[in-house]
Amino acid sequence: MSPCFAEKTTYSLEPSQATQYIIVPGDTLWGAFKKLNIPTRSWSTILANNPQIKDRNNVHPGDIIYLRERPPQPTPHTLNLLSPKINTFIDTMAAEHSFSRSALVTLFQSVKIKAPIIKAISKPAEKRLVWHQYKKIFLTPKRIQHGVAFWKKYESELNQVEKKYRVPAKIIVAIIGVETYYGKITGKHRVIDALATIAFGYPKRETFFTNELKQFLILCRDEGMDPLVPTGSYAGAMGIPQFMPSSFRHYAADFDGDQKRDIWSNHGDVFASIANYFIRHHWQPEQPVAFKIQHKTDAFTQALSKGLKPDTTVSALQNRNLHLAFPESLNSTDRVKLLRFQQKETIDLWLGLQNFYAITRYNHSPLYAMAVFQLSEAINTRRTTHD
Repeated sequence: MSPCFAEKTTYSLEPSQATQYIIVPGDTLWGAFKKLNIPTRSWSTILANNPQIKDRNNVHPGDIIYLRERPPQPTPHTLNLLSPKINTFIDTMAAEHSFSRSALVTLFQSVKIKAPIIKAISKPAEKRLVWHQYKKIFLTPKRIQHGVAFWKKYESELNQVEKKYRVPAKIIVAIIGVETYYGKITGKHRVIDALATIAFGYPKRETFFTNELKQFLILCRDEGMDPLVPTGSYAGAMGIPQFMPSSFRHYAADFDGDQKRDIWSNHGDVFASIANYFIRHHWQPEQPVAFKIQHKTDAFTQALSKGLKPDTTVSALQNRNLHLAFPESLNSTDRVKLLRFQQKETIDLWLGLQNFYAITRYNHSPLYAMAVFQLSEAINTRRTTHD
């Protein structure tokens, strides 16, 4: 089901559906009613519930049309029920982004701050686990098998996206496999609850998530979404590719030209959005991702460094006498990042190239990027051997 009520084809409100519509650029009031397929006989009833509309021939982006009975307007008493941080945030959105202050006060009275979200964000798997534990989650026979089936089901769309963006289908499939188990697990938290909980209840990540909450409200206004409807992960990541709101605004793509960027149910848009994300983060078409290398001693520890961006070259590592064996397919001038991955009893050494770094832009963890890379190779191998 699309998170945007404006995409419904019939005027039939269920309790779980949106109860309001947000005017988007280019809308007229009457055009919005037609877009929603609201029968003409119902227009007068809806207008009666929206006395805030002073000029019915002149509505503006961000105006809210209440499709059921209008909720009570905020009073000084209800405003005081909101925390100082929320009130400050509302003031900023009204002053800097032309939001209706009263509408935001009403909105945030419906937002829930959830303690389990704080617990989850404070202990992400990428920080709790080492590689041999982490890979057991994603590199399973079942996930590989389902990846092959998913690729086969959407082969036409994936081929089109790969041809246009030159990002391999296997990488796109693996991203979705790691993020949402091929669209099966997209999260049950309301996005606004998740973002507000962390922004206002977890000071360690306050700055980042306050910005994401701002981006979310702006994208809801731009896309005509009810902010109380979209669901996602405990961190507010949305849809099949788990885009954060800022990523949606910057990288989501309308692949089929229907004037919507639907990352919840339109797989063409999903695949194109992921590919666009990688291209914008300097994915290098037809270039490798990473190479496993052999080591005879622990001298390699001298060359380990912070960060994930390639910061040395193959020749520079060769000249340091680290007792490493490099694949012949690597050029001496290739920029690489030396990375270690802890197996149960041994250590794996890898050289990450620019494309490995591009994967870490999706999630800033070498464990995540390695899981995506190895899952993509396993799916591709399984698919090739079974064709």
